Amino acid sequence: TVDVEDLASVPFVRKHSSEHLDDKPEILFDPRRFEATQKPLLEASTLPAEVYNSRTWYLRELERVFMPSWMLIGREDEVAEAGSYLAIDTEWGGPAAVVRDQGGRLHAFANACAHRGAKILQDGAGKVPRSGLICPYHAWTYDHTGKLIIAPGMKNSVKFDEDDIRLAPVSLEVFHGFIFVNQSQDAKPLAECLGDLPEKLPEWFGVD
Repeated sequence: TVDVEDLASVPFVRKHSSEHLDDKPEILFDPRRFEATQKPLLEASTLPAEVYNSRTWYLRELERVFMPSWMLIGREDEVAEAGSYLAIDTEWGGPAAVVRDQGGRLHAFANACAHRGAKILQDGAGKVPRSGLICPYHAWTYDHTGKLIIAPGMKNSVKFDEDDIRLAPVSLEVFHGFIFVNQSQDAKPLAECLGDLPEKLPEWFGVD
């Protein structure tokens, strides 16, 4: 016999019914399965359940939809002072930050130390010390542009040059005061992605 207490210690993961296609991507992503969803509204059918529950579908969405997209991170007036920053953490690209340097220029880069990948800045808005962005793990320190300036304990390391190391850059564009970032290595220009949105929302984007 098995006691109820014993059952509580047995790992049990219930799979959702829509996950049955996760190991069959050739079926899951077959475009023929979605032909009925593209008919006129009153004739169209709903999307299959796995579109909402399948992890394989979710990962494909992160790769194909979210990763290439520009994301609004905030307004320029939120980072008006030198050293001020905005930081986010996304499911598709990981942590990223925008920092204004001492000369007033904005820089965007991965908010993950080049040493061990630890997050450097807390999510949200804040102020970076004049001494730089300091990793809480081994105190590697970067200037406001993302360049490494201090690496404790690495002085005698072979073939190590601080000048060659910086936080991974992230694409950044400012449009009418709105700050957008894109974590893809092949980001298209923001204007191309916005399309006619500025014309449809002139009260937000103003006139060029």
